Formats: sequence, C-alpha cells, structure tokens
Amino acid sequence: MKKAAWLILGLPVIAVDCLLCKQWLLISLILPRQFASTTRIVPPKSAFTTLAREVEIIKSAKILVAVVTNLNLGQTMAVKMKANPPLEDELAAVLLRHDLQVQEDERTRLISITAVSEDRVMSSDIANEIAKVYCAHTRSYPDGEKHGASVLEEAKPALRPVSRGTRMVGVGAALFALGCALIVIGIRTRDGPPKLPSQAATARFP
Repeated sequence: MKKAAWLILGLPVIAVDCLLCKQWLLISLILPRQFASTTRIVPPKSAFTTLAREVEIIKSAKILVAVVTNLNLGQTMAVKMKANPPLEDELAAVLLRHDLQVQEDERTRLISITAVSEDRVMSSDIANEIAKVYCAHTRSYPDGEKHGASVLEEAKPALRPVSRGTRMVGVGAALFALGCALIVIGIRTRDGPPKLPSQAATARFP
C-alpha cells in the first residue's frame, strides 16, 4: 500500500512539471522579444529626501508624462497597438509605468531605473530620458541647483533580450526532481516486512 501511495504522489508532480514546461515554451515562442536597459542615479543630497520618496516621484505621472511627450511615445505605442489616433500622453504614461522598474539600494544610496521595450535602442532612450527629466525636476528642490540628483551611469542598448521564464524553469526543475524522488522512494518501498523462514514454516504448519 505504501509503495502505491508514493507512486501516486510522484506521477502527478511530474505531470504538473510537464504542463509548466509547455507554458514556458509557449511564452518563449509566441511573445515578442523584449530588451531591458538600466541607468543609475545619485539622488539629491537633502535632509528631507529618502530613497523611497524619490522612487515614487520617478514613477509619478508628472515625470512619466513629460517623458512620453519628449519621446513622442503616444505615437510609438499607437503604432505598436495598431491604434489610431495616437494615445493620450496620460494613458501612454500609465502603460510606460507598467514596463518600468525603479529600485533603491540602501547600501550604495543609488537608484536604478530599468525600462523594457521591444526595441533595444528605445529601452535605453526611455531609461535615460526618465533620468534626465527627474534630475531636472530635483533642481526645483531647496538647494537643488547645488545638490540635485545626477546621472551616475547612462543606460546602453541591451545586447541580448530579456530571458523569460527563468523562474518557471527553476520551479519546473524542482518539481521534476521531487516527482522523480517520490517515484524512486515508491519503487524501493516494500508493502510489508519480509517473512522470516520460521514465520513461513509456522504459517504452513500450525
């Protein structure tokens, strides 16, 4: 009974793993390639400035709408979505925020801005323009002209597309290993202890 139970547990785990692998293949083959570019910023030097606050400012509509306007992203997104007329700047900013990652590093006190796009050059242009608009915005802070934010490292066009499904592959490998382990345990498990010769003789001749 124990042997069958281990096998029953192992087979569904491997079946789920096969389903995950199938989904990963579909994601890799169907969706278009995307490129990610990152720029790093030195935040303003102010007693009232926190990294978390500056991250929210970078992702705010005020900054992103200006970026959309400067790069004419409303028109670019409309062409991509096959929409006519061009998207409103506010809507384009919402879509831009969806493909944007802004992270803070408490250890180095730096902020990283990563933009994702199907165009490798556009991804770096977006990241750099966000940094440019944000740094200009910080000059309106008290002593901003002297202690405003600055760009430490500009974004460069990515050489390779973003790897998709990495986490899914890791989960799939773990599930496959778990399923195989359960099946091996089931194969090696015996339903009951073997009968000793004396026990077999006693059972045969009561």
